[in-house]
Formats: sequence, C-alpha cells, structure tokens
Amino acid sequence: LVRRHGFETVRERGGQLRGGEEGAVQMDRQHLLPIGEGEIDDGLHDLDAGIGDHDVEAAQFLHAEIGAGVDRRLERRRSLAALLQGLLRRVPGIGVPAVAAGDEATFKDLTIVVDPVAFGIDAATLQAALAAEGADARRYYDPPVHRQQAYAGVATRPLPVTDAAAARVLTLPFWADVSEAELRTLADTVARIQES
Repeated sequence: LVRRHGFETVRERGGQLRGGEEGAVQMDRQHLLPIGEGEIDDGLHDLDAGIGDHDVEAAQFLHAEIGAGVDRRLERRRSLAALLQGLLRRVPGIGVPAVAAGDEATFKDLTIVVDPVAFGIDAATLQAALAAEGADARRYYDPPVHRQQAYAGVATRPLPVTDAAAARVLTLPFWADVSEAELRTLADTVARIQES
C-alpha cells in the first residue's frame, strides 16, 4: 500500500511498479486490485466522495487531470535531472547515474558518485563543503545497511564493494520545483569546490 497526500494510490497484485512524484506509484491498470464488483482500486476513489454517482464524467475528468499532473511533474523532474547530470559530467571525478535501456527513472532524488582521487576530496568532505555554501546534500547510503546499528547482531560476510560504493555516493539537493538556475548554481559550486 502506497499513500500520497493521504490518498491510497496503489495496492500491488503483481507486475512492475514505477515510483512517482513524492511517493506516488504508477503501474499498469491490469495490476490494480479489485475493490468491489466491477470496480478497480485506482487509488483515487477517495477523491470521488464529493462527486455524486450521477456525475461519472466529472470523476473521470478529475482522475485524468491528476494522472496528467503526475506525468507532467515526472517529465519535468527527468528534464531537470538531465540538465544537472549534463553539467556534472564536466566535473572531473563526478559520476552520475545511468538509466538502463527500457527502464524509467523518476529521479525522486539525484545521487552522484565521487571519485576521491579524480575529484580531490571524498564524498563526506564534498558534503561539508556544499553545506558551507548552503547546499544540503545527504549521505543516505552511508553507512550501508550491513553496518547499521539495527543489523549489528547479524552475521555477515565482508562486503567491500558495498562499503566502497557507500563511501563514494552523495545525494544532491533536488526537488520537483527546483529551478534551472538553482541547478546551474549547484553544478558551478561543485565544480568550484573541485578546482580549489
């Protein structure tokens, strides 16, 4: 069960889920769970509470508008991610995520890989430098799960690739309403830090 702004969005019955804007999830209609005779739980039934059964067209219009809004926001987010990734690819020592052919990214956030040798400092130091500039970058993946307190009592084998990856990633400030100018400033700041 996934919720967006308090409304039930999807109940999974199988099939491929696609993450969406601010927690919304999209999936093919055939993978939605039935909620009653002839009804499909498209996650928007709560919105119909103020619409009488006699006005089905209005409900369908409302559903289409909400879906179109999510699609527009996803396209905007993808466009902004492409801009920021293009700018960051020019900075030595910064790697950006690649989306495999046939996959779709929602870019809920944008995480980069920092090569400490090529960039000149590690991800943790870059995070501190960005914070000094007013940019709130996060280390969401460090420490990796097998090193977190909740799993301290669980036996694990060494995971050197996981440890190395977690040490090198940094999630940059990125949200649906960020402006292109803010992204250019962020990329310029990362480049300036690398050059200093």
